[in-house]
Amino acid sequence: MKGVLVVFTLIICHQLATAQKNVKLSGRVIIAESGEAVIGAVVYSSNANQYTTTNQYGQFVLTLPTGIQEIRCNYPSYKNYIDTLHLRQDSTVTIRVEPSTLEEVIIKNANPPSDYLGLVRIPITTLKQIPMLLGEPDLFKSLAFIPGIMTGQEGSTGLYVRGSSPDQNLVLLDEAIVYNTSHAFGFVSVFNPDAVKNMDVYKGAFPARYGGRIASIIDLTMKEGNNQRSRKEFAIGMLNSRLLIEGPIQKNRSSYLIAARTMHTSLLQLRQLGKIILRKNYGNSFNFWFYDLNLKLNHTFEDNSQLLFSVYSNHDNLQSGSRSSEKKTQNSLDWGSITSSLRYNRSLLPQLFWRVVGTFSHFNTQFLSTTVNTIEKESSKDESQLKNSIRDWTIKSIFDFTPSNTHKISAGFEQTFHRYFPGQLKVIRNNTTLATNLNGSLPIYTRELAMYLEDEINLKPFRAQLGIRRSQLSVENHTYANWEPRASLTWRLSEHHSLQGGYCRMQQYMHQVTSNGVGLPNEIWVPATAKVRPIRSDQFELGWKVDQASFHFSLEGYYKDIQDLLEYQYGSDVVTDYQKNWQDLVITGVKGRAYGIETMLQKKVGRLNGWLSYTYAVSQRQTPAINNGDWFYARYDRRHNATIVANYQLTPKWNLVANWIYQTGHPIDLPLASYITIQGVPRPYYTGRNQTRMPHIHRLDVGASYKNITKKGREYRWNVGLYNAYNRTNPFYLEVNPVFVQGVGIEKYEVFQRGFFPILPYFSYQIFYF
Repeated sequence: MKGVLVVFTLIICHQLATAQKNVKLSGRVIIAESGEAVIGAVVYSSNANQYTTTNQYGQFVLTLPTGIQEIRCNYPSYKNYIDTLHLRQDSTVTIRVEPSTLEEVIIKNANPPSDYLGLVRIPITTLKQIPMLLGEPDLFKSLAFIPGIMTGQEGSTGLYVRGSSPDQNLVLLDEAIVYNTSHAFGFVSVFNPDAVKNMDVYKGAFPARYGGRIASIIDLTMKEGNNQRSRKEFAIGMLNSRLLIEGPIQKNRSSYLIAARTMHTSLLQLRQLGKIILRKNYGNSFNFWFYDLNLKLNHTFEDNSQLLFSVYSNHDNLQSGSRSSEKKTQNSLDWGSITSSLRYNRSLLPQLFWRVVGTFSHFNTQFLSTTVNTIEKESSKDESQLKNSIRDWTIKSIFDFTPSNTHKISAGFEQTFHRYFPGQLKVIRNNTTLATNLNGSLPIYTRELAMYLEDEINLKPFRAQLGIRRSQLSVENHTYANWEPRASLTWRLSEHHSLQGGYCRMQQYMHQVTSNGVGLPNEIWVPATAKVRPIRSDQFELGWKVDQASFHFSLEGYYKDIQDLLEYQYGSDVVTDYQKNWQDLVITGVKGRAYGIETMLQKKVGRLNGWLSYTYAVSQRQTPAINNGDWFYARYDRRHNATIVANYQLTPKWNLVANWIYQTGHPIDLPLASYITIQGVPRPYYTGRNQTRMPHIHRLDVGASYKNITKKGREYRWNVGLYNAYNRTNPFYLEVNPVFVQGVGIEKYEVFQRGFFPILPYFSYQIFYF
């Protein structure tokens, strides 16, 4: 692993010795009105016909000839920046861009970031406009309108990316891992859209700097806070309310941001909740609420280095209870996570950026059920408590080196310490306490190491991104070590057409074991062990893209081979089988394969804009222990997925939006018949794993937004619309019920479709304070 840094050092020394004929123009691109860094802006020299893009911190570097250079900067929805500089030596500039209401301007020959294979980058403002459940903007659900990405059940936030399960998606917030991505049992994602500045989604061709998951990378960056003036946003909707406060600590140097969101309907249930806690209620009661909180501080020093600190927390709580004269019950379910990151970055040389990152992540769930029986003034207590959690500490050090406009090198090292606590079950029966370790497992500690080197070379008409990652896991006196090669190639056929191809190997050193039950978030995270191997995938993909100033078209195909997946044994459950070790409940060594075709046509500018997309996808599994060794369809197989997203600017104040989605139902275990046992009792008959499917899903959502200025000069916005506009009863689950006949018993089984979401009107109100 040391050899990677040696090679990287030699490359830097060589480039420094041979790159003195030109000068380096480096700096940052920021938003003028807030001072926030701009990610993915194109910085361009029209004289030298050279361009680059800004990184996650808004930094860039261009190698240019000495003399007069016209510098341009382009970023969607912002005015085209133009300035003339007389370059005599290495220089540093700060480019300030301003919002624009004009149509997007595209710089010719300057490939936007979306031109990278496997990368999807859609502005947060666009994703927030897509109508979702009860009109709440939801960044995760909006991703289901992108080719290759689908959701699970109707209304849920779990993402199936190219036929993989949700736990195979790496979700990062300010470079810290987020394990829990859903509120309210999956109906709402945990990310407050007002606090998020940028979201990059990689479906394939993963850069070497990412690792640890095999399906996708979802990299979110929080807003930094306005360092020019104080600003407040407040929004109230049918499901939750949101508040954002930001402002300068020291103007132009440091700022803060606080964003909070809560399920405001819980305020109507405070009286009920108090009764539950005090156990003074008779009859049944129920209360549910959630919140999430973002905090961010940042400071820019005199030498333009930056220190950024962020904290994020989300929490869900469900309380239910009942009381009679002889019996009192109280049930609670809590789950939530917290992440934090501390990052420092600076320029060591005009063309060399360095940053060090420390992160913390923690996710836990807890279920508690208490029953107190009182008979003749004597009380007996029964209690069950279930806990599980995962905790990480990570340290990273990254170098980004840009020796020329056609060459970018990145190298880094990271180390993560994991603590897995698969669970503990505490049981009290008749006032007697019993404690049993769930699944016979105490906390498991692992250490994960990784080093990487990636090189991006842009030699027209070819551009290549090559990388290698070395990862290693130490667990239970056992070590797994793997090389993960990455390669992506773009061939520019013309100014607007390009062919792309890529290959990547990914390694995942953790699994999520999910209960076969329905309703409760009782999934547990477990590591690869000496008995359970890590997951490995190899993905190949080809693509064709057309980028014009007004529209974009893409066509991609992929094939993914997966090794060492887990599947449940028939009838197993991590909760009901708590006396067994979780490693004895799963089938190891399961093979997987996924392949498909994705296409998208996007209109980028004009009063009417949006996109059409279609995905054909297959996801299968195979193991000798299931289905007689034949391949069977995975639960994440959604064969057809089609979406339409339309946005129309009716007037400067009125904006109309609509989206339509169609998805094939996912495979399920459903009895196709019943048979009579020797005892004369009917039993359901299954032909194999996932041999039938849920009914298909389709839905139309429409909405409108109105924005204006109050008499006090404050901007406000109304959002109204309809979710499931033509009242389609989409299935949430299927229920198999026996039919009893008097004197006969169970005669047959009937299947009923259950759906939750009819046509739902929504509204929200948002106001901005300065």
